[in-house]
Amino acid sequence: MNNYVKLYEQFVTESKLEDLKNKLHLETNKSKAKKLKIAIGKMYHERTPKDQEDTGNHVLKKYRDTIGYWKPYGDTDVYEEDPAVIAAEAEAKRKKERELPKAKSKWTYDQVTSPEWAEERADHAKKYPFKWNQREYDKWTKAVAGNGGWKHSADMAQNALHEPGLIAWVEKMLRKEYRTETPLERIQWDIEMHGE
Repeated sequence: MNNYVKLYEQFVTESKLEDLKNKLHLETNKSKAKKLKIAIGKMYHERTPKDQEDTGNHVLKKYRDTIGYWKPYGDTDVYEEDPAVIAAEAEAKRKKERELPKAKSKWTYDQVTSPEWAEERADHAKKYPFKWNQREYDKWTKAVAGNGGWKHSADMAQNALHEPGLIAWVEKMLRKEYRTETPLERIQWDIEMHGE
């Protein structure tokens, strides 16, 4: 029974020591850090406050070495956040604040037109590329052919160069059907077809 009590006391002491190490590592106030170092030194049965503080410093060095603290080994100053981590968190927060909604219909006028949002619009286009299919292609050619656009089908077909992924999709369809015309010719003929 006595062995169990000693084992329990040892476990409690070790868990208290781990808590103190963690608190000391994260402490930003110098006077509180000194008190924690002395408390750790007392747990190691040091007698004088100087020896207790030295032991606390040694324990802190070892603890920071095991957790991979960003400062070089031997640092016993109060805790400081890693500047690289701070910068990365700030950048992530800025990106999240300036992230565009997935659906373009939910964008504000400023998000659509402002040059300040140009980078975010480009990121959005890469992240959510438009998926062309036959239905979307037909809808686009009908819209371009409307209001007499079919009369200028060669010029209207040039607008396909500004639609991301459209030329590549038309090329893929032409290869599938073993056709020999260029994508712009095919688009021009489809625009003319919708206009007549």
